[in-house]
Amino acid sequence: MPDSWGFWDYTGSRVWTQGHADWYRSSLVYASGTLNNAWVYQAYSGCLWLKVTWFTASGSVSWPPSGTVNRTTDGWLRRCQAPGTWFNFSGVNHPSSLTLYAVSVCVGYSPSYSPGLRKYEACTKKNAGFN
Repeated sequence: MPDSWGFWDYTGSRVWTQGHADWYRSSLVYASGTLNNAWVYQAYSGCLWLKVTWFTASGSVSWPPSGTVNRTTDGWLRRCQAPGTWFNFSGVNHPSSLTLYAVSVCVGYSPSYSPGLRKYEACTKKNAGFN
């Protein structure tokens, strides 16, 4: 059963994200998760910020991974693009883990490329198999 989301950044008008998490299980334990139909829409000029965090009993793993182009030192993806542009992040997944229990999707906005200028963050957290 997918867990869906759809929300604006903290301002309620600059960056929108939507999508759903599909959970795959082995026996009774959730083993992996994949984000599908996952998009970020940028309504204003500037930069969108995106971070996905998978939670397991032993800690957390964030996307984008280290070394990704446009990844900031604090683990966010920053994309500066024209207003009215969509960014697709469908397919982001967590490999098999017997202790995977949740995913968090966060978005933010900044009016320019400045590395530390992320503003207006908003997040949602979806627990595996539950709304």
